[in-house]
Amino acid sequence: MDWYHASDFTDELSHFLGTKVKLLIENNCLQQAFELTNVVFDCIGNIDMDDSDGSSAHVANSCYDCWKQIIEKADDALKTEIKKWFEEQRDGYENPIIKRIDYMKKMQYFEEQIAEYKQANRRF
Repeated sequence: MDWYHASDFTDELSHFLGTKVKLLIENNCLQQAFELTNVVFDCIGNIDMDDSDGSSAHVANSCYDCWKQIIEKADDALKTEIKKWFEEQRDGYENPIIKRIDYMKKMQYFEEQIAEYKQANRRF
């Protein structure tokens, strides 16, 4: 997905989380809300798109907000299931969005280092 369409796509995903998933949470359909949030998180992490503006990180943050609300309302059985899912993600799954965010941070760091080097070595 090119850069021109990526922002619209991520805006729609954030809107979906903020409306549909939020409605599920408000109506105590927590299992369904959890599963839909996971689908969105997986989708944003695995889609090939130009995310140079970091909009996928915004969607990931929306997912985290949903998970937090779900956990706050969940019973012990669902909390156990959620914990298991997160452990499985941590142990055997690397969401590409996390890699992309790390990559963007590293790129920013290198750009700052290059700018500092240029400033320090600028000849007047």
